[in-house]
Amino acid sequence: MTHIRNDRTSRQRRRAGTTLVLAAASGGLLAAAMAGSPTARADDLTDISNDVQASITAGEADYSLAGTDFSTAGDTNEGLIALLAGFDNIFVSPADYILVGLTGEATGTDISGIAGDFLFPNTAPLTAAGEEAFAATETTDGETNLASAATLFSDGEYTSAALYGLFGADQVDIGAPESDLLAALFGAGL
Repeated sequence: MTHIRNDRTSRQRRRAGTTLVLAAASGGLLAAAMAGSPTARADDLTDISNDVQASITAGEADYSLAGTDFSTAGDTNEGLIALLAGFDNIFVSPADYILVGLTGEATGTDISGIAGDFLFPNTAPLTAAGEEAFAATETTDGETNLASAATLFSDGEYTSAALYGLFGADQVDIGAPESDLLAALFGAGL
């Protein structure tokens, strides 16, 4: 019996490596900047806290919507989409807000405008073909954002680099694979 290997491809390892490098660089810059910078204002930290709380609240609403969809005949696909959005908004987006927010604080960049930027939508195409097209778009857009992040980082725009790097990583490593999963489930007649 042959076993299928689900190892990451070299392309996925490179993307993950790029994401790790961006996160490590942001963390290093954060530590260096904090060593020589004044203490962050309470308002700035409140912005980060509010963004994290809004993301968690959105995730809870997504879970509630998923429960409703699963209990309604014919809404299983909508329930799956809301379930994944809920998970992402509770467990992925808050970390994104914290990393970008603290990088902004360390570099003196105003991050008050990022509210809602990392929220995962609870709507998506409800067909296998629609999800496959969405996965392709997410991958292409994510690769563009990762390339932009590298350029911004080399230009010294660290907060923007973190923002675009996390957008790209979320699209390539989370959005596209989830869409592929949904396409497979929808294609199986779920």
